Amino acid sequence: MSNLVTRHTDDIARADRLAALLSDARGAETLAELQKAARRRPREPQAPVPGAAPAPASASVGVWDLRPGPDGVELHRRDVDGETARYWADVPHVPGKAAARRVVLAGESAARGFLLDPGLTPADALRDELVGATRPVQVVDLARTGASITDLAAVVASLPHLDADALVLFAGNNWSLQNLTVADHDRLAESLRLRGLAGMRDTFTRRIVLPRVRALLRRVERMAHEGPGLDVVVVIPEFNLCEWQADPSWETALLPPERADEWARLRLRMEAAQGAGRWTDVVRAAERMAALDGGTSSVPGRALAAAHLQLGDPERARTALEEARDSVTGMLVAHTPRITALIQAELSAFADRGGHALVDLRTELADPATGLPDPACFLDYCHLSPQGTERAMRAVARRLDPEGNARSGGPHGTGDARVRSVGHLLAAIHGAWLGQPAEVVARQLDTALTEDPAVVADLSDLLGLLAKGVPAWLTPEYDRLCALPHAERYLNPVALRDFGTLARTVLPSELARVLGRPAPLPAHAGDLLAGRLDSAPRIVNGREAAYHRSAVPVFRARLDGARKAGSRLLLTYRTPSAAVDAVPGTLEYEGHVLAVVDASPRTWRPLEVRLPAAGDGGTGELRLHWPAVEHDEASWREQGARTLATGGIPLPVPVYGELFEARVLSRDDR
Repeated sequence: MSNLVTRHTDDIARADRLAALLSDARGAETLAELQKAARRRPREPQAPVPGAAPAPASASVGVWDLRPGPDGVELHRRDVDGETARYWADVPHVPGKAAARRVVLAGESAARGFLLDPGLTPADALRDELVGATRPVQVVDLARTGASITDLAAVVASLPHLDADALVLFAGNNWSLQNLTVADHDRLAESLRLRGLAGMRDTFTRRIVLPRVRALLRRVERMAHEGPGLDVVVVIPEFNLCEWQADPSWETALLPPERADEWARLRLRMEAAQGAGRWTDVVRAAERMAALDGGTSSVPGRALAAAHLQLGDPERARTALEEARDSVTGMLVAHTPRITALIQAELSAFADRGGHALVDLRTELADPATGLPDPACFLDYCHLSPQGTERAMRAVARRLDPEGNARSGGPHGTGDARVRSVGHLLAAIHGAWLGQPAEVVARQLDTALTEDPAVVADLSDLLGLLAKGVPAWLTPEYDRLCALPHAERYLNPVALRDFGTLARTVLPSELARVLGRPAPLPAHAGDLLAGRLDSAPRIVNGREAAYHRSAVPVFRARLDGARKAGSRLLLTYRTPSAAVDAVPGTLEYEGHVLAVVDASPRTWRPLEVRLPAAGDGGTGELRLHWPAVEHDEASWREQGARTLATGGIPLPVPVYGELFEARVLSRDDR
């Protein structure tokens, strides 16, 4: 027993010693390097089982098993869980192709028909367009919502076993959303340390994303030329450049103080020039801002686009909008899927080198007047409306069958009116959920009503649901909404999180406008943090903070309802990036300064003030101007690089302040 006790005591002492050695930043890096070395160690090859038959190269694709049939290879859907099932086409069985030409549509959620699937999908539209083809065509829908490059590679590998004759590759929006390997973390850490955030973005796009894209395209090229060959149609996705607004939670990446100060001054100058219509001055200021932030902000690009449109140069406006769209890519913050200019160029070059047919949605979905993407072709950032789907698939049909008789339907001629209307209603919900402004949500609601006037009852149900402070699934309105065509699969993910968040967006007021009713007061209107969409962005694979983080210098909140004189505002805040002696901030309500906000870098600090009556009959805007922040760029680079090297992701935006509580209480509240 004494020997066991001695060994146990020795083990504890060694563990304590090891913990002490690894407890600092260098120790964390050392441990990370040891873990990486262990992961890189080659595995022992496994001996084959004696007498076992070799596994078939491909016995399935997606959620379907491949089986021989009287007319060739058939696809039979397996029983899979509901979460997996909704990512793929709702097709239980695909017969053999017989004498038909088998066309496989592969891609991501845009090719799946997100917000319209399964009522209307691009595969449906393509089948309709190919009705008059010179040879019968069978369209096999293998698009998957959320498909990664790896998922697409698996579909491409299955093509010989599917006996496919043609591939329509409609993908690229998800390629800027990559799972990072150990080697990726090391590359990004090195580039961040040496070249800052702009250098890290460049490394992400050129050394991580592009090699994977090229590997997939090489596989497609091999399939095109091996065996009997494969016709390939490359579809270059487009983004809703003009309409879709940038993430509301941040404006620019973390910059060193001197550049951040100049950037902020230029922004004020640029906004003044915009208000006065001095568009040449806007261009000068915005171009300097872009040079300062290294392309890590969408603000200069969108301002440049507006100025160039006013100056009669839509081509330069497009370039500016594309730069604004691409600014988030490689910043390692979670963002909506998006094609980037770099990937669009890669797809175009691939089609040109291989002599493949090309459908460039930058051209097919353009507004003839400006050459910019037509918002009517989109439901959100990249997913196509019925009109956009029809235009895109008509172009694909022309490439697949140039001599055929393409169907000549007019605009909005795709699918059932009820399905189209519900798709636009879901798009309004989706846009509001992602913090889009009122005009974006309004267009989708107005289109839903135009497509099918009967949707007014559904709009009424939605408004009634948003006015209730109970879980959505407890209401009859939610049951009726889920009974709409294809709505349940899109509403459920929102309901499982919190329908109350939608009640704090522009959606209720826009529904009230359409219905001609007053907008309801949202539940928990006194909680200024409830349902906020503008907290600092979540990093890739990171968790949301349990408090609000302001990545913009001014926190703004509308105070809904009648605010009587004497109501109390309770705040609990801290300013993690401010120096102790930083210039204080201010708390303002309708232009009146209510309190000075001192820096509190390490501890949460309470603040309570009395609110005056709102000047406009019950609603006013609260503004919290955070104390000035200070950033040592060299230290932040080193800290961020260390975080990356040890498997984490640094937050690449400034945090001006944090709010744990922000509530308005009447005199009767305790």
